[in-house]
Amino acid sequence: MQEPPAKALQTAWKRWLQTKTFDEFRRIDAIEGQTGRGANGMTDVAWRRDAIASVLAECPVGKWILFNEFSTYVVATGHKFEVTEEPYYLYIGELGYGSLSDLERHIPQTVQQFLADVKERSNSLQDLGTVKLIECTSAHLALLIANDSRTKKFCQLAGDRTLAVPLGQETKFRTALRQMGYVLPQSDK
Repeated sequence: MQEPPAKALQTAWKRWLQTKTFDEFRRIDAIEGQTGRGANGMTDVAWRRDAIASVLAECPVGKWILFNEFSTYVVATGHKFEVTEEPYYLYIGELGYGSLSDLERHIPQTVQQFLADVKERSNSLQDLGTVKLIECTSAHLALLIANDSRTKKFCQLAGDRTLAVPLGQETKFRTALRQMGYVLPQSDK
C-alpha cells in the first residue's frame, strides 16, 4: 500500500534529518578541499541539518517562499550554517587564491545597511507595461468610468481626470465605453 504524498514527504524528511552518510555540500564540485586537509574541519552533517530544519520551522505553513527571501531572513535573524570550522582549506580554483575564508571578512553595519537598502530599492518598482492616458472632461466622469462594472477591469485612475488603459486592453475598453454611451475618438498620438 502506498503512502499519501504528504506522509511520504514527512517520512523522507525525518530520514534525511537522521542520516549521516550523505553530505549535500559534497555535491558542490566547484568548492575544492572538501577531502584531504579540508575534511577535518567540516562541521557535523546532522548539526547543519538541524540548524536548517529549525529555521524552516519558522517559515509560514502552506506558503511557498522564494530562496532569496529565505536567505535574507536567515541572515537578518542571525542564523548561521557553518559548513566548516577551517574555511581556509576550502577554495575555488587554486588554494591560496580562491579561499573561502576571504568571504568571511567582517562587513561594517553601515555597508550591510547600504546593501540592504540597494536591494530593497531595486525591487521596489515594477514596470507594468505601456498605457494609453485618457483625459476626461471632469473628475466625476473619470470616477464614473473607472468604477463602472463594464470598464473598471480595463482602466485605472491616474489623477483626478485621467484614466490609464493598458495598450493590450484598449479595444476592450473602447467596447465597454460604447456600452456606457461614450466614444473615445481615434488619435494619431
